[in-house]
Amino acid sequence: MRKKMGTIYNNQAIIGQTIEEEERQIASRLHRLRCALNVEISDLSFFTKIDEDTLRSYERAQMPIFASDLILIADAFGVSFDYFYGNNDIEYYNATPMVANHEPSKMLS
Repeated sequence: MRKKMGTIYNNQAIIGQTIEEEERQIASRLHRLRCALNVEISDLSFFTKIDEDTLRSYERAQMPIFASDLILIADAFGVSFDYFYGNNDIEYYNATPMVANHEPSKMLS
């Protein structure tokens, strides 16, 4: 297992947390947020320009998520980057997602 040594979030060191645990946390929060807001993978892909298969892999923690992609996803959902790391107490019901307001899957029909 790979370990993160001395990473600091919110002025607290996370010692001993593995990269895999962090990736699973991000994946879980991404999946829960998308499902709670009833956003399809295709819609998220449309707004972020991230391939649908890549998004699915991110949600399943099958591949590490690029910081640049995570920023695009956070912007699309109207949450902070920190939300995915569990450092922000904002819950999905407070989010104002771009993806929910435009519904591209319906616009393309």
